Amino acid sequence: MYAKEIEDLLLIQKDFRTLSIDTIDQVCDDILSTIFPSTPHGVYTITQEIRKVVRKHPKKVECFAKLISNLYEQRDETNFLGNFPDLFVDLNSDCTLYRLVRKLVQNNVMSVEKITQILQSISSAENSIFSFIFFADFAKKALVERYEPYRDRILQASTTFYMISDIAKNWAKYEANNFKLLEPIYEIGWFPNTVQYHIILDDVKFLENYSQSSRFNPMMKIELDQLYSNRFSTHFCEECTLPEFAGFWGSVNCFKFLLKCGATITPDMMSLIFSGGSLEIIKICYEMKINFGKGFQRMINFYYNDIYDWYIKEFETGCNFRNYAFTVAAVTNNLELVVRLMESNVDLSKEELPKNIVQCDSLELVKLFESKGVIFKRVDCVEAAASIGNEDILKYLIDIGSPVNPPPEIKNAEYPLISAINRQFYGCVKILLEAGAGPNTVTDSMTALSHACNRKSTDIVRVLCEYGAYVNFSASGKYNDRPIILSCIKGNIEHVKTLIEWGAEYDVTAITENINNKITVTQLNPLCAACQVGATDLLQYLINIGCDPNENDALPLVLAGNYNRPRAYNLLTELLQTGSKTLFDMLIVAIRQKNLENVKTLVSKGVSLANRDDGNRTPLHLAANHSAEILEYLLHVNNGSGINARDSEDKAPIHHALEAKNVDSVRLLLNAGANIDMLTNKGYSCLRIACQNLDFESAELLLDKRNDPNVEDFEGSTPLIAVCRLPRTKERLRMMEMLIAAGADCRMADSLNHTALHTLVLHDPTLSELDILTRSMKNINSFSRRGIPMMGDAVRLDTVFFEFLLLNGGDPWVTSNKGETLLHIAVETNHTRNAELLLSAGLSPKKKNRWLRSPMFNAFKGSMNEPINILRSLTMIDLLIAKGGNVNETDSRNSTPAIALFERRGHIPVEYIKILKEKYKVNMDKVNYEGKTVLLLADQHGLQDIVDYLDPEENHPKLAHDKKQFQNYRRRNKDIQ
Repeated sequence: MYAKEIEDLLLIQKDFRTLSIDTIDQVCDDILSTIFPSTPHGVYTITQEIRKVVRKHPKKVECFAKLISNLYEQRDETNFLGNFPDLFVDLNSDCTLYRLVRKLVQNNVMSVEKITQILQSISSAENSIFSFIFFADFAKKALVERYEPYRDRILQASTTFYMISDIAKNWAKYEANNFKLLEPIYEIGWFPNTVQYHIILDDVKFLENYSQSSRFNPMMKIELDQLYSNRFSTHFCEECTLPEFAGFWGSVNCFKFLLKCGATITPDMMSLIFSGGSLEIIKICYEMKINFGKGFQRMINFYYNDIYDWYIKEFETGCNFRNYAFTVAAVTNNLELVVRLMESNVDLSKEELPKNIVQCDSLELVKLFESKGVIFKRVDCVEAAASIGNEDILKYLIDIGSPVNPPPEIKNAEYPLISAINRQFYGCVKILLEAGAGPNTVTDSMTALSHACNRKSTDIVRVLCEYGAYVNFSASGKYNDRPIILSCIKGNIEHVKTLIEWGAEYDVTAITENINNKITVTQLNPLCAACQVGATDLLQYLINIGCDPNENDALPLVLAGNYNRPRAYNLLTELLQTGSKTLFDMLIVAIRQKNLENVKTLVSKGVSLANRDDGNRTPLHLAANHSAEILEYLLHVNNGSGINARDSEDKAPIHHALEAKNVDSVRLLLNAGANIDMLTNKGYSCLRIACQNLDFESAELLLDKRNDPNVEDFEGSTPLIAVCRLPRTKERLRMMEMLIAAGADCRMADSLNHTALHTLVLHDPTLSELDILTRSMKNINSFSRRGIPMMGDAVRLDTVFFEFLLLNGGDPWVTSNKGETLLHIAVETNHTRNAELLLSAGLSPKKKNRWLRSPMFNAFKGSMNEPINILRSLTMIDLLIAKGGNVNETDSRNSTPAIALFERRGHIPVEYIKILKEKYKVNMDKVNYEGKTVLLLADQHGLQDIVDYLDPEENHPKLAHDKKQFQNYRRRNKDIQ
């Protein structure tokens, strides 16, 4: 027999492990007979045991909910069983615990209001969505008018869990029938109509039907998301096979069926299978002679002591096995095995054993192991006692001389005081402070007091202050990490009152920076922090004790507006000095945030709608851009005044509405009589803006109002030309069709003398777009201001487009102002097929431009860095030679194409020169009127490999720029003309 505390804890663990619907009443009586209901920590211990077991055995949620309800009904002045509701508020995102809490709400153990505490304590986006799905119906009741803003914020958050994302996207469907469609998730813990859902139910008929599908594979992988349950996260896996999942849930029938279908079991799968605790499934694996691997650890971790007993009967076990089992049992607080194995001469010298024994939460157990020689006089044992809130163990450890502060030389040590603070154990905090724990202990760049201010217990904040905690100190050196700021961010007025009572500075000025015309708060003060979180009671308290709501041009009001805190906003608006220019600034902020209520509040305060911001914009300009709802309100209260007011860019409200593609605002302004003929300072018309934005609805509204489709901007561009400059999309064609149907003139040209067709040719056209423009023009041939013909730019396009333009009136004989033919351009841009097309149309390869250069000169152009460029050049040379082109012809300077090639600096491979000389017989000795040859130019440009090839005997002058040597060289050259 052991001490009563140990016996009681053994009884509870055994009862919880074997709990069923039939044993609930007996277990309830057992618990009431123990010492635990009589103390707050005892009820905490019961709660922790329930939380541990229910997470490991999710099928027992209903049983544990009923058990807690029965215990809660037994609450009276002699026990602390009424503490259950508060002990289940602090949850991790865990499906099983959430299901338990739902049952407790339904059983009237927890109130719906408690759920809001759970929702508001969740931080990450994924966990927020997950929590929201589980408590949406309760949240709708508890949050009332705050439900919709909360819902919208949560559902807009990103998440990697695709099933939850799908629910978030279709939330209206679930909301429509009062969340009935979510009930399977609430009851079973998985999403319906999935393989996982049916395996949890051990629905073998579903698997039989599913096995007929081509997608079925008995070893297929399915997702295990850590949001579902911490049972999975202990396995560090995100997916598993169907047999593992069936074993995990103890679904015997599904497991057997998968084996019949050819599933194979490996040792790596035993971890999940043992976690399910089905002895029948484990025996099947045993008969298959599967190595159990890590499964042994799982059966102890999940308190399957009956499987452990079977295991030691079937296998020979020795001292090492018992030591390992004892270590695992101690780590996982499997008290029954710890006590059993302790009597079998196990190794009690393991480093972690004392801490693990303390975490079993029994003083008598600590004393028992101490009598066996285990040393508990260690700071990590004190930290373990503080983290579970066991004041009796903590006092005992301190009494036997255990240190309460870790040695300073140990980095990243866990401090008992910080653990007690973070877990809100006031009694443990006080005991540690009395024993000498430092009230100004720093961990994670936060003092003990800062940690306390991040939590709820004001008693802990007060006792730290009493023991000398610094109230105006920040371990990080940042003012925003001071205790009073952290308390204000949490909205905890009692913390703030306590800190001010102990000397915390509160009436300080916030510090801001203007970054890109946006005010950024770099140092909060208490008042601004309270506004940021919308804590109106705290806000009123700070104002009452002297904090100025008008500081920094009413910065508190700015923050309340920016963070959408309507109650704080209204309170500050009433207190703000009427003459403050910030009221207008707040109106601008409210419009940008699309907050109609704040706009109404400010307008009712008398803010003039004729005021203008730094961009000379009125509230109408901004409302037209951001919110049709606010615009409608402002038009109404202002009787349409200022509807055509211009800002610093000569834009009226309708221009802003069009730029934002806000069709509702455009419609409102048109109906209110907005002038659609006004141009911006760039000459942009209303129609031009709508068309350039591909805003078809607005464009149609403007055309219905007879907005001129041919109005030009200050650069001569019409809406049609502007559309032709847009990237190629289906919408571009559609807008072109709309404008032409409305009377757009395709002949008009911009300041560069580009028609719509010429502009389109320069911007990646489609055949459909070319067709609609050519059909609307009698003459498609045009020239830009620089003298480049439209067909000169068209020849750079793919052949299918160029040929289409030739067939629809394009002139192949047109030349540029430099005398270049289309063939010159086709050769220069390496468009071989277009060059062939032009040559077949009769263009001569001998036709010369202003400098007497034929297309052959263009064939020698281009960078030769890539082999493909050499190939293209040679292909073009072949094409021109076949039609009579001459590789040795000269231009107005007597330069050949080869000389012209070297006159342009760039990399020229010697292989290319060899081909020109040997295959095409290009004359490399030709001298132009300036006395330049290919050899001299190659030497000038440092192309030594070409120099060596052309003059292997080194007869050329080494210094081509030496005038005397150069002249002698010319005299010896017989080809000089």
